[in-house]
Amino acid sequence: MLGKALAAISILSGVLLVMLVNFTTPTSAGPIGVLVFFLLLYLVCLGVFTGLVFLFSYLVSVLTKDLVKVRPSSPMSVKKAYYLSSVLSLAPILFLAIQSFGGIGFLEFFLIIIFTTLGCIIVVKR
Repeated sequence: MLGKALAAISILSGVLLVMLVNFTTPTSAGPIGVLVFFLLLYLVCLGVFTGLVFLFSYLVSVLTKDLVKVRPSSPMSVKKAYYLSSVLSLAPILFLAIQSFGGIGFLEFFLIIIFTTLGCIIVVKR
């Protein structure tokens, strides 16, 4: 159920994002329009990353089923993939936000990767 709802929200957000980008400019949309843009982009990334994380965990479990006999891995649940992708979806938003302030250097890139990695570790451990 979560997967279907997330897919529907992601598709709807993608359609609204395309409409927002085509029909407005950042100056005409104002601060609320920019906030809506980042929110819609986050929701699209959330749906895409949830699907990719779930698919990756499924493929890993299928490919390693014959290799590991003691404790074979099982595919990650959609709920856990959703939690992990909620952290991963923030990285593109941070990249875009920092780029809009003047550019991404090595330090900014490195910090975003570090914070995203730490967030993923925290989510996986809980």
